[in-house]
Amino acid sequence: MDAKTVIIIEDSEIIADLIKKFITDKFGYIVKWFDSAEAYFKQIVKGDLVFLDFYLDSKNRSAMNGLDFLKKMDEYDLHIPVVTISGITDKKIIEELKRHKIVNFIDKDAPEFWSRLENEVRTNL
Repeated sequence: MDAKTVIIIEDSEIIADLIKKFITDKFGYIVKWFDSAEAYFKQIVKGDLVFLDFYLDSKNRSAMNGLDFLKKMDEYDLHIPVVTISGITDKKIIEELKRHKIVNFIDKDAPEFWSRLENEVRTNL
C-alpha cells in the first residue's frame, strides 16, 4: 500500500511544522509543505488531502488566497479533498469556500483544533 501524502499550504512555518509533526507522529503519512499557493502550483504534488490556510499573504501581500487556490485547482482538474484551516470568521467567505467544495473548515483558534484535524485525516484518508 502506498503511503498517503498530506499537503499543507500555510504561510506560517511554525503552524505548518506543528501540523506536519502531528500528522507524521500520529499517522506516519508523508507531509509536503508549501508556504503559498503559488509555490504549490510551481511543482504540483498529487496528494491525498490538502490542509489549506485562507490568508497566505504574510510574505507577499499579493499572494493568492485560499479561494484563489481552489479555483486554480479546478483549472488543473485536481480532485484532492481540501480542508480549510484558518482563523477567519467571515461567514460569507466560509460559505464561498464550501461552494468551492472544501470538505470542511477548521478554526485555527478553536480549542478543539487538534482533535478536529485528527478527525479530518481519519475521515478523508
